[in-house]
Order: sequence, then C-alpha cells, then structure tokens
Amino acid sequence: MTGKVIMACMFLAGCCIKGNAQGFNISGYVDNYTMIVETDPKITDETLWQNVTCQRLNAEWMPNEHLQIGIGMRNHLIWGNDKVTEELGEWVRKNENLLDLSWQAISKKGLMMNLALDRCMVQWSAEQWEVKVGRQQINWGQTIVWNPNNIFGTSPFITSYYSEYSVCDAVRTTYYHNETSRSELAASADRAGKPTIALLHTNHIRNTDLQVLGGVYKGNNMVVGGGFSTSVNDVNIRMEGSYFHNFKATKEKADIVEIALGADRIFPNNLTLQGEVLYTNNPIKVSVEDFWERSFLQPYAGLLTISHWSFACGLHYPFTARCSIKAVGGYWYDHRAIYADVELKYQIAQDLQISAIAHAADHNDDPIRIDARMGTLRLKWNF
Repeated sequence: MTGKVIMACMFLAGCCIKGNAQGFNISGYVDNYTMIVETDPKITDETLWQNVTCQRLNAEWMPNEHLQIGIGMRNHLIWGNDKVTEELGEWVRKNENLLDLSWQAISKKGLMMNLALDRCMVQWSAEQWEVKVGRQQINWGQTIVWNPNNIFGTSPFITSYYSEYSVCDAVRTTYYHNETSRSELAASADRAGKPTIALLHTNHIRNTDLQVLGGVYKGNNMVVGGGFSTSVNDVNIRMEGSYFHNFKATKEKADIVEIALGADRIFPNNLTLQGEVLYTNNPIKVSVEDFWERSFLQPYAGLLTISHWSFACGLHYPFTARCSIKAVGGYWYDHRAIYADVELKYQIAQDLQISAIAHAADHNDDPIRIDARMGTLRLKWNF
C-alpha cells in the first residue's frame, strides 16, 4: 500500500516539475454525478441517493520523435446510500489486469475513495513500426454499443461512474502497410495469469473498412472474428462478430457466437440517429441480485448480454452550439427488459458542461419483476 501511495505522489510531483518541459502535456477531467433512484419493489426503506466523482489525470511526454511515455490516473470518490456505495465500490475496485495498481484510500460505511493508475505505457515508433508496452487501451471494435471483437477490453452499455473502455497490461506491435492498412499483434494476461494473444489485420477497400482477427482468449478459448464499416446512401453500416471455442471445456458447454450489426446517420441539421442489434447463442444468466449490473457492465468479450437478442438505439440533436439533447434506449428480448434515458446538456463554457438525465428501466420476466427510475445531475470540467 505504501508503495502505491509513493507512486501516486511521484506521479503528481512529476507533473508539476515537468509541466513546462518541451513535449510534455497534461490533460484530464473531473466528472461529478448526483443521482436519486426509486425502485418498485423497494430494495431498501432508505432513499437511494448517490454522489460519484470521477477524476482523470493524463500525462504524456515525448522526449524525442520516436519515444512517447504516457501515464494516467483514474480516481473515484463515492458517497451516499450504504448498499449502493458498497456495490459501486466493488466495481470500481475490481481489477482484471495482471498488476494491481489501485489503492483504497477511504473505505467507510457509505463512503469510499479509490485511486488507480490505469495508464502506464511506453511507445516507440519509427517509420512503419509502432510498439506499445504497459497498461493501455486496445480497442478493436467496429460497432458502437456491443463489441464482440474487443477481446482486450469492453465498454459498458450504460454507466454512471466511468464511461471509457477498460485497460489491459499488454505488449502490442503494429505494422502500418500503408495509410489504410495495418497489422497488430497483441499479448496480455489477466489477474489469474490467463493469456490473451491475438493478431488483427485491417484494410480499406473502396469505401469499406475491413478487419479480421484470431488468437487465444483467456488461455483456454480459441477466438476468430472480423468486421466491417461502410457507407450506403449517407448511412453508416457497421458489423462485427466473434466465435469463441473453449478447447478445455466438456462437450456440454456450447461454443459462443456473437454478432453485432448497427447503422447510424447524421442528417443535414446535425440530427444523429443510431441503432444496433446483438445476437449471441450464450447469454449471461442473471438473478434478482445482479440483474442490473449484468445488463449493462459487459464483463468479458464472450459475455456481452443477458439475452439471445438485444437491441439498442440512440438519438442526438444539438439545438444550438451550447445546448443539445441525447436519448438512449435498450431492449433485451429474452427478459422483456427495457431501459431508456434522456439527457439535456448545456455547455456553460468551453471546458465546463452541465446536464440533467432522466432514466427508466423495466423488467417483466418471472421471477424477476422490478422497475427503476433515476434522476441524475451531472457536472463535468475538462482541463
């Protein structure tokens, strides 16, 4: 624990010392959510309210044209209802990576604070080669909501505490064949030491981006997949799919197939519409206790949804340069579960924005029957 505190202090001190050095850049944000939740039936007699403050601090240093060093911290301060604080704290503290680079600064009833080093990467590049070593994001997805090709990290469908893709401790080598084609070889290991090693190749043919991938996932799964993005009559069409074969499992355990297909369009008045559907032959099994978190959090690439068929849609429209509205909806066919939210956002200043969000969810499949409504006030400052 002491080592982690020293590491964090050294990082912050380094930011202050190097802040004016050539090739050094600091950025980040502070994102605060204040939420009030109501459920039917009630989970507890207490009012379900929560405040989540997420702070990111990124530092990048380029000592020369070939070398780049990046470090990033992700810190959470959560307080409110005891039960919700405990559940959110468990997800914030959860570490699937090989190295544990987080520190629980505060852990009390109804209050927790977690500090985490979730970027620590050295990148070397020269001509057509690029090598990245350390904790980093590897995003191989083509679609927007669900990404079967993202075997190194997933992104939650809906989240109220951290909206970025997860990171992994990995070594990644990229070779750029030309401006529109590249090949990547990446290797990572999770907390249990299970390796994920895969090769990705992308190319651009006419107006279509194509990709194929293959490798070993979590040590005991063979994975092959691919996807594409194209445009037809001003409509962007995206597709990706993956097949997972567990070569250590018994015959009773089925292989996993996941296919996502989506489309989106930006109209002349800047209205954006988007829709996506996901099919899997092996949905996540859920209970009353973990239904909501399983619905949204997508723990692994092979476990993206609770339903054989899942649907999502979205809308974004800027009324003015400062004010916009966004709506998101989801439907899980197997459980007749629905989620929807509407967000009204206002840009107070160039780096400061405020938004109000109304959420609603409904699950009607026996034996799980629960409704939830939530209101969120969000304030975000970028620096």
